[in-house]
Amino acid sequence: MAKRYRPPGRCSKCGNIYPETDEFFPRHRRRGRVELKAICKKCNAKWFHEYNKRNAEAISIYGKERAKTPHYREIVRAASRKFHAKPEYKEIERARYRQTVSTPEGREKVRAKVRRRRARQKGAQGHHTAKDVMVAMGVQQGRCFYCEADVSAKYTVDHLIPLIRGGTDGPENIVISCANCNFRKADKTPEEFEAGITHKRKAHRLSVLS
Repeated sequence: MAKRYRPPGRCSKCGNIYPETDEFFPRHRRRGRVELKAICKKCNAKWFHEYNKRNAEAISIYGKERAKTPHYREIVRAASRKFHAKPEYKEIERARYRQTVSTPEGREKVRAKVRRRRARQKGAQGHHTAKDVMVAMGVQQGRCFYCEADVSAKYTVDHLIPLIRGGTDGPENIVISCANCNFRKADKTPEEFEAGITHKRKAHRLSVLS
């Protein structure tokens, strides 16, 4: 059977004529050679959209199983390293970071992200956000949970029950404290820390917890 003739640059799907370049026709590998497809990019995107819609369940199962293989994970890591190594991407990330940390809310978002990562490494359940920290600050009226010092200008976030002692990273387990109390408390429970220091008012902490 004779091969059907297709004029150069004409899409075999919609029949429109475009310049025969990769700007209008997608590339694909065929028999070891990289060639332009016979359909234009618009028709190709439409076809992929309809195909993915028809086979959504099968694609999802295949993707989940494929993502579990070490070979695929290494391919993704290599592509990520290559992309993040680009100088223009690094400069974009630096500018975005500088813009984020220029406000108190942005700085707290960065700190919350670091704490979430540390909690995941220790296997702790739950997570809190920068908004949860601001809520805790309001409940404590800008004072340290342990010594009642004013921490509205400079504060730290402490896990009431330490992560290493089985505490969660959720908002119910975080309190605002000064750097001194947070450092001295370390991995102690509130009861152990309270037994070794003298507080100004224990009723203050009890009212916060209730």
